[in-house]
Amino acid sequence: MKKLYIIVTVFLLSISHLNAQDSNTQELIDTYLQGLPENMEIAIGVINGKSIETKGYRIQNGQAIAVDNSGHIFEIGSITKTFTAALLIKQIREGKAHMNDPIGKHLPKSDKVSSLKSKKITLKNLITHTSGLSEEPSGMFLPILKGALFSPKSPYKYIKWKHYRKDLRKEEGYEFVEHPWAYSNFGFALLGHLVGEMEDSSWETSIQQGIFDVLGMHHSYPTVTKALKKETLVQGYRADGKAGKLWEMGFVNPAGAIKSNVSDMVLWLSAHLEAEKGSLYDDLKQSHDIKAHWKGSIMGNGWIHRATPKGTILWHGGATDSFKSFSAFNDTLKTGVVILTNYNTHHPQTRNQEGKNKTRELGMQLMAQLSGRPQNKIEVQAVVVK
Repeated sequence: MKKLYIIVTVFLLSISHLNAQDSNTQELIDTYLQGLPENMEIAIGVINGKSIETKGYRIQNGQAIAVDNSGHIFEIGSITKTFTAALLIKQIREGKAHMNDPIGKHLPKSDKVSSLKSKKITLKNLITHTSGLSEEPSGMFLPILKGALFSPKSPYKYIKWKHYRKDLRKEEGYEFVEHPWAYSNFGFALLGHLVGEMEDSSWETSIQQGIFDVLGMHHSYPTVTKALKKETLVQGYRADGKAGKLWEMGFVNPAGAIKSNVSDMVLWLSAHLEAEKGSLYDDLKQSHDIKAHWKGSIMGNGWIHRATPKGTILWHGGATDSFKSFSAFNDTLKTGVVILTNYNTHHPQTRNQEGKNKTRELGMQLMAQLSGRPQNKIEVQAVVVK
């Protein structure tokens, strides 16, 4: 009887802890929902061990109402980079590439670029944002101008490989030294292009066949397609509150083009949390001794690593013209969070009094809450990762 009492007591304490955790999670979400702009839609996925829960909300007439939007499609923005990183790790595992390969080794066979840049910049530089490549390459002026004139809501639509090639050939002003971390959409777009070359395919096909199909992410899309348009698409809103359009990014797709829903994104995080040692997604969780911009953070394979007393949080945010997203997981605790929203990160009602984006703040608060740590110890600097 005494043993039974102890077991029942431990069980009841566990239930009490779970109920308190659920209550705290909802309290954080309720606080976040206050003051958000009209028509904002939020899809949240929470992983806690074997438990997975999704929540959905829409702001109508100034009030947050619960909705089932787990199947609704959002743009995930730069979280796309973690998928592009997975493709590179896949190629390395298959012996088609090595992390320290110069990019020149994998440039198009029919269009090699012979420059010092192509010999000095490595695949590791691209995946860790240490290439030193400009965020506004010299060859981009005309396609960006064309985008501004004819497709202002999809500014990268007309950028192609030939524009990148021009910048890779230009060496004036580029310093051939060890570059510190500097966020680069250009670098990841180039990385995706190189991975496609390794596959004798395209980045879009590689993502679809190598990741989405394998993981059962049947409602995720690497670009705008006819099949995507048949889905329930969430209307996005720009910084001025006006309706926006889905981004068509062309060559820059590998840096931020994926469209997905919260159910599929939970599968993406679960692939990491359930990865067997030595598998693809276990390798993807590797960190590098490269200090990232955020306090206490270092760069990994696409993911940003942030050490905490209860395990490392791997995270990435995303922002497009009309959407903001956040994803994170703690492999030690087997917890994870995904938040997808349909408002530009610069809309004033999506930022707190300190000017920080409320979506990323909520994501980090939920991760802290899942680990049992006080939320007031969280420090996330207000740097926009697009």
